[in-house]
Amino acid sequence: MYNPVNRYLKYILVLLAVFYLSGCRSDSGGGDFFLVKVIGKGVDCNETYLVKFQEEDEERVSKYMEGMNTHFPVFYANNLPEKFKEKGRTLKVKLYECQQGELPLCTAKDPGFGSVCIESATAISLAMPWMLF
Repeated sequence: MYNPVNRYLKYILVLLAVFYLSGCRSDSGGGDFFLVKVIGKGVDCNETYLVKFQEEDEERVSKYMEGMNTHFPVFYANNLPEKFKEKGRTLKVKLYECQQGELPLCTAKDPGFGSVCIESATAISLAMPWMLF
């Protein structure tokens, strides 16, 4: 005997399974990726380049920060690959916690920018990169 209720229950069950399987999952253990914009070479710290993060990333970036940074979202980018040291470039970067002795020596010429260590960087070409910052 045909029961239309069973048919609808099957559809609902399939839809729930699709939503469950396609839902978002947290990226634990894979590291955090951030969009940054290269804003130029710093005056200080062995001419290390400065990058600007998005404002909403402040809490996520803080776990990778070395020292205090009173000028968020601008940081010295340690280990930035040479090919990306170009003012205005938009990058997707993965960070790691800096190790002792890895940070360059700085004087007091620049404001108190903090430092982040870059594990990997990829160039991002966007039609309107100014919309990110």
